Amino acid sequence: KQAKAATIPDPPPDWPGTKPEWIVFFVLLALGYRYGIDFLYRERLPDLFSRRMGEVDFFFPALGLAFEVQGLYYHYERGTEQLQADALKRAIVESEGLQLIVLDEDDLLTGDPFLLVQEALQGREQSRRI
Repeated sequence: KQAKAATIPDPPPDWPGTKPEWIVFFVLLALGYRYGIDFLYRERLPDLFSRRMGEVDFFFPALGLAFEVQGLYYHYERGTEQLQADALKRAIVESEGLQLIVLDEDDLLTGDPFLLVQEALQGREQSRRI
């Protein structure tokens, strides 16, 4: 399946996250992934020492994979300190034997979120960070 983000419905009023996170959640469900079974949302990873560093947006236990959805302002435009914090988080998550894939907010909002998520599920990152 391939579709632009514009074809994905807006998040429900009780959605606890951002619109780009909703897009990933919606795409995962559309691809047949089951919430609570195949993936978890805003999951605190066991054995990680800091809540800020130990929580990922999406976690796929059976795949050893985690996704972070990163907004432009908070993750790219706030300068070196944020970039260093993001690099540290990646190192911490990957030290637990997990692969961390970054999905950029603008790509999810304006590109092909189905393709981006499918690539991410295969361990291929499309983020500008790499």
